[in-house]
Amino acid sequence: MGDKKIYVQRLELLRKWMRQFGLSYFIVNAYDEFLNEDVPSNGQRLNWVSGFTGTMGEVLIGLERAIFFADSRYSNQAKQQLDKAFHVYDLSESNIFDYLSKHLQPEEQVGCYPWVWSVARGRKLENVVCSAGGQFVVVENNPIDELWIDRPSAPHSKAVVHPQCYAGKEFTDKLDALKKDIQKLSLDYYIYSNLNAIAWLLNMRGQDSDTVPIVFSYLIVPQEGPVELFVDDRDGLQDLKHYWGGSVVTKSLQEFSKRLKDFSEQKLSIGYDPLETPFAVEVEISSPTITIKIIDDLSAVARAKKNPIEVNGARLTHIHDGLAIIRSIFWAEQNIGKIDEFDLGEMYTKFRRLSPLFKTPSFSPIIGFGSNSSLIHYRPTQGESKLIGGNGILLMDTGGNYLCGTTDVTRTISVGQPTEEQKEAYTRVLKGYIALSTIVFPEGVRGYHLDILARQYLWQKGYDYQHATGHGVGSYLYVHETPLYIGASARYPHVAEVGMIVSNEPGYYKNDEFGIRIESLMVVQPHPTQIYQLTDAPMLCFETLTRVPIDKHLIEVSLLAQDEINWLDAYHTTVWEDLSPHLKEEESSLRQWLWDACQPL
Repeated sequence: MGDKKIYVQRLELLRKWMRQFGLSYFIVNAYDEFLNEDVPSNGQRLNWVSGFTGTMGEVLIGLERAIFFADSRYSNQAKQQLDKAFHVYDLSESNIFDYLSKHLQPEEQVGCYPWVWSVARGRKLENVVCSAGGQFVVVENNPIDELWIDRPSAPHSKAVVHPQCYAGKEFTDKLDALKKDIQKLSLDYYIYSNLNAIAWLLNMRGQDSDTVPIVFSYLIVPQEGPVELFVDDRDGLQDLKHYWGGSVVTKSLQEFSKRLKDFSEQKLSIGYDPLETPFAVEVEISSPTITIKIIDDLSAVARAKKNPIEVNGARLTHIHDGLAIIRSIFWAEQNIGKIDEFDLGEMYTKFRRLSPLFKTPSFSPIIGFGSNSSLIHYRPTQGESKLIGGNGILLMDTGGNYLCGTTDVTRTISVGQPTEEQKEAYTRVLKGYIALSTIVFPEGVRGYHLDILARQYLWQKGYDYQHATGHGVGSYLYVHETPLYIGASARYPHVAEVGMIVSNEPGYYKNDEFGIRIESLMVVQPHPTQIYQLTDAPMLCFETLTRVPIDKHLIEVSLLAQDEINWLDAYHTTVWEDLSPHLKEEESSLRQWLWDACQPL
């Protein structure tokens, strides 16, 4: 992990700044000014101050203590990576709001840089601080940006049109539908900082993130007339302007804040999504003349419901991706004892690059061997990765962005001889995976209704996993897409609708020993035969998109029912039929490996 003491020194630099401004606490989280899920290197402020490499977490820096909060996916990782100067709390024990409620003293000041807080969380933080008798302080400039001596520059990738042959829908149709919703809600403007939404609405792609094809920008959509896109000048922007015609007016990023302040002087009704919009937007526009309407992303459902061109693109994408994955797994098995986790992650990307449709990974590879596989989102780093050899479980969670789709696939294999405990856990995960894959359900079923299907066989043994069962996936966009999630909590209320692509990823993780996850992507489809007569609601089902064999060496066959075996055999037949025609003549060994992997159980 390198020298952890540098992070103690950085803590002290921040504390010196805090004392200058009279702050008792300052909070650093994992987001950037766009609340981006995959933050580029210049926005990795949490990593700069702590050394934490996970994608979710936050640290409450006090003058004496630094309290680091992470959920169950990352708390073990944080304990391993952080210096003892950081006290790590799992969110099941406490969160930043509870901690401040209990420990904040009257008149103590809490600093918040509002551009990296959502409206929802910023409001909550302000309320908690004020309720405890403290003072909530909006910090105009992030101090880390001044203290970070070798901070990378902001990305300025080329912006390009995402053509109709992949998008399946013109940007004008998307904007027209959005403006109709704005009119129905009696809004003057709707504000977007959600880069996923902006890219989709405008049929625009870029590479301002290493793993997401987005362009850093903000968008203001009026009831009628051209939309305003705030974006830095860059290669390709002139071509996009020509494509948009008079429908889009572009302005610099720096003008966004001024435009918000201009709103505050007018009598307007403005809407935005509280989970996707920086708290700074609300801070800037707040005035007695502004009516703020909190409204979930108006384009989310339309974006999630993939059109026929996007669904066909997803099918093609998964053939290209499946070829890359089987080449990677085969290569790994041929090089056991010679490669480490990082090497394998690099090889996944190398094999994906063989596809002319491939652009970038859709997230950093999550590849863990042995005890590292028990860390749900463990990301190996060069020079600090575990050698893959001996006996152990190898978990590989990777994905790719292709011009016609986005993938997220996890396969878990046994290196050497698996234990009976590992085989039973794997088979129970597989049974839940099959149950969700094969469910037939009526329209109106919500994500939290489906979750129990994947967990039921684990629960029978007292097992569980501390993450959602499934998340929406974009079309050459974010690998995590709202609104459809499959999880145990009622926080996942959206219904599954035809065209939505969602992951199916149950797992099991035994701390410091091994981890198991099986993940494929599925698309919601109408059920081909309406076999149930007791409901008027149309019946739906899932079509599995992913084309990668499921490791049979870890299966305890006696735990599977015959219909589960039949499903697995049929799936492997499909994998063979879809992938084998694309293997090269010189890949005879891989062809034999795939043939063996796809044989009936």
